[in-house]
Amino acid sequence: ATTPAASFTYTEAGQYRVRLRVGQTGVYAYAHKTITVTGPPAGPPKRRAVRHPGPADDQVAAKTIGPSGGTISGGGVTVTVPAGACTYDTNMKIYKRTSAPPANFKGLQVMDAYDIQAGSGDYTFQSDVTIRMKYDPAAIRNDIPVERALSAGYWDEDQDAWVTLPATIDTTAKEVVVRTRHLSLFSWSMVKLGWDVFFK
Repeated sequence: ATTPAASFTYTEAGQYRVRLRVGQTGVYAYAHKTITVTGPPAGPPKRRAVRHPGPADDQVAAKTIGPSGGTISGGGVTVTVPAGACTYDTNMKIYKRTSAPPANFKGLQVMDAYDIQAGSGDYTFQSDVTIRMKYDPAAIRNDIPVERALSAGYWDEDQDAWVTLPATIDTTAKEVVVRTRHLSLFSWSMVKLGWDVFFK
């Protein structure tokens, strides 16, 4: 018997459980192995500036933010940059999308989308920035808890898909809140009537 060879690429530290199936058609042997990947993370992946085809975007804010931090807001979104997140003065802009890529699932509807830019494009902050996107309670479902109805994510140009981010729903301020170290096209989405989608 020969030992099969396989290679895996891990992008984050943590524990991974690998299941290996070996054999010919109809006869298989299974093996399980838990692999621990250690070491400092390389940091969040850089995303190229998103240029999805569609009508012209509306620039809603522009501001220079430096090492002392600051806030930029407009068009229903607020980005807060903590002190130390920028290592030098950085020009930031926010464009509200008049057209955005559709959701990955038929049961989701992309509501508002914002192309948030810093510098020339591939900019990674030293610590998390906070993005707060306003939602209108009158425009969303009220038959399920708002925490289940709303979600948020960013557009990954390499995957040509939305990537869901952990989001907090601030029901007092009526905002969907996410944290990130990179800027791209961000949106909040709503579960359509007749559907129920759960995010881990």
